[in-house]
Amino acid sequence: MSLFAAGGNPVKEVRIGIVNEDQGRITDDTIRFLKSLDHLSVKSVKLSAVDEQITSQKMDGVLIFRQGFSESVQHGQPRPIELVSLKGTEITMFIKSYLHEYIDHLAILGRLANGDRDLFWKMYERYQQAPFRLSVHSLPDTAKQKGVTYQTIGYLVMIMLMSAGNLTEIIIKEKEERTYSRLLTTPIQARTYVLSNIVVNLLILTAQIIVTIVAMKNIFHIDPNSHFAPSQRKSGGFFRSDVE
Repeated sequence: MSLFAAGGNPVKEVRIGIVNEDQGRITDDTIRFLKSLDHLSVKSVKLSAVDEQITSQKMDGVLIFRQGFSESVQHGQPRPIELVSLKGTEITMFIKSYLHEYIDHLAILGRLANGDRDLFWKMYERYQQAPFRLSVHSLPDTAKQKGVTYQTIGYLVMIMLMSAGNLTEIIIKEKEERTYSRLLTTPIQARTYVLSNIVVNLLILTAQIIVTIVAMKNIFHIDPNSHFAPSQRKSGGFFRSDVE
């Protein structure tokens, strides 16, 4: 039940349309940068088809690079990139965060060049071919796994409460059927009878817990994230930079 409840939620790919009216090298490199991002699908569209692509939800957003964008970046004053979208900030902020960082770096090069085109392109080439390598190591996302664990434990607690209630009703049923009275005519004391039912109840609930934890770990491969089942993940950093 937990696996079905948490399943069917793959990582959503953001679909972005590109209208390139500039055709400059910086614009082309910016579009190439967007295409290199994970979970981002980039497709060229015509300006006349922007409204249709957005309203039909074929695209989550459309970026429009106007004429002269590359030239404006060279002078350190980049022209605004138009973003057309019906989505909320969840989509637009994702795109803006990457574009702002990338374009701001290029704009700094333009301001440093101070109108010297040769100097700008020299710095631009060096920036595009940075003399360092970055090795990225992704860590597994355990949020979904923890959600499944919490749901599983919740179902377990619910079933345990139902089982405890059903086992407790045995005493009431035996009293109604006078089995309890006949048992008390024997050397068995009332305290022993109640205590024995409690012990059996605890044993059954303990068995349920053990079976559930073993099934989670060995059958469904769900990490309970508990001290009795320690994680085997190795410690490591988020990324490593190798400078040459």
